[in-house]
Amino acid sequence: MKHARTHTSARSFSCKEPNCAFAFITSGALTNHMRSHTGERPFACQEPNCGFAATRNERLLVHMSRHSGKRPFACTEPECAFTANTRTAITIHMRRHSDMISFACVEPGCDYVANGARALREHASRHSGLRPFSCTEPGCVFTTMKSGKLKEHMRQHSGERPFACKEPGCEYSAMRKDTLKTHMRSHVGKQPLVCTEPDCGFTTTMTSRFTKHVLGHSGEPSPAFDNSNHVHRIKRQKLSPSAEPSNTVDPESDMESFSARRQVEC
Repeated sequence: MKHARTHTSARSFSCKEPNCAFAFITSGALTNHMRSHTGERPFACQEPNCGFAATRNERLLVHMSRHSGKRPFACTEPECAFTANTRTAITIHMRRHSDMISFACVEPGCDYVANGARALREHASRHSGLRPFSCTEPGCVFTTMKSGKLKEHMRQHSGERPFACKEPGCEYSAMRKDTLKTHMRSHVGKQPLVCTEPDCGFTTTMTSRFTKHVLGHSGEPSPAFDNSNHVHRIKRQKLSPSAEPSNTVDPESDMESFSARRQVEC
């Protein structure tokens, strides 16, 4: 009976959370989905010093393969050495050899093709405007298409900063993994972007932030930015350890302020 439902469009198990329109073929799939609302992650990695936990046992098994290094799924195409740690990953890879198009958007005029059903569902929500994941904090109207984005947003309320810098003596931590990555450039000596406007000591490692800053000098409203023709030139120069500018931007605080503005605008 359970298998027979996969051949029909019947989705009898619906999410009861307010503003969530997800429905599933099986009760087990609904149970897994509900964890995206509750935050429950019952499947924890047992490796020492690894805090990973998953909503599903399958995802924990995939994670464990990263510790073991096992990649049991190999491409069968001649002269292709690709291997994967999941059946899904090898299936997606094999489509590159066959040029098989299985997950194409059905919206008129949209030629988007996804590499899997989940990616296609996320894309389809852009057409429908459906944002099923809502912030539960009182007075916060934030909604998003992805559970992962909601999790990132909730850290702004809780103050959680799970991504810590590993450099000795550095106490920096971030809410997002990509923000920590930006921070790490300050340790490896990557040259930051420095404003060349007279008497302006602004510097940042983020090109998007630097572009916005330079446009603030010129008064140009458009986000488009031409490096070659703009009156200010983008220079990458290495700062001496003793001459760190006073206007150095913390990318994490910048991201938080942007998210806050977006929330108000929504």
